[in-house]
Amino acid sequence: MLQFFTGNTGLHHVHHLSARIPNYNLQRAHDENPIFHDVPTLSVWDGVRAVRLKLWDEDRGRLVTLRGGAAAGPVAVQAMADRDDLEFTYSLIDRIFRLSLGELADFSAAKYDGDFSLSLEEAQRRKHEYVAEQIGIGPRWRVLDLGCGWGPLLDFVRRRGGTGVGVTLSSAQAAACRRHGLDVHLHDARAVTRQSFGPFDAVANVGAFEHFCSVEEHRAGRQDEIYSGLFARVASLLPKEAGSTCRRWCSGPT
Repeated sequence: MLQFFTGNTGLHHVHHLSARIPNYNLQRAHDENPIFHDVPTLSVWDGVRAVRLKLWDEDRGRLVTLRGGAAAGPVAVQAMADRDDLEFTYSLIDRIFRLSLGELADFSAAKYDGDFSLSLEEAQRRKHEYVAEQIGIGPRWRVLDLGCGWGPLLDFVRRRGGTGVGVTLSSAQAAACRRHGLDVHLHDARAVTRQSFGPFDAVANVGAFEHFCSVEEHRAGRQDEIYSGLFARVASLLPKEAGSTCRRWCSGPT
């Protein structure tokens, strides 16, 4: 009764992880995700004192004031997320994303082209159609999706009559894809070879391209080396007549 009259304000924190979870699913999302269970209880006085806290101190694992943050000295930039980081993040939020966005959890790089009267689903469909146009996805084509997430592009390829293969570093994403009959492997997108996966007619990547080179690698001036190696591996997966990797790779404005 109290939840009804307060508009589920006691579950408002669930919205901070995904604003698309409807009110009637907030309790379910809270109950089914361990991230919400083992948490400290804050009093009203704790809330008042927290107003002064502005920064997160990673070394101490707590919020600090601006003065306290300045006293700690400059903050070191972390390296690119590794396999364990990605596994923790995307597997932890797996249920939340599927509850709020559907089983295929299509959420990145929606293509509105300035028309924000479109629904998210319509914009995502336009994104898939754009990718298909750029790399020529059609019947009987074998398409590799690097960083496939929950498999929305792979599902689109399947509905087009093609065969999609995806790789991800999240075991929960891989399991969700396999439940829907999608061919997804727990594998590093930067280490896919023709020997391990065979040849493809097209290779796509939506939303993960900038993660293949870390901040540290960029500062060391290795970005050209890393991306040249990545494109060389992608080219080795494609037929010789492709001519240029860019003809088979889609990473355009949304």
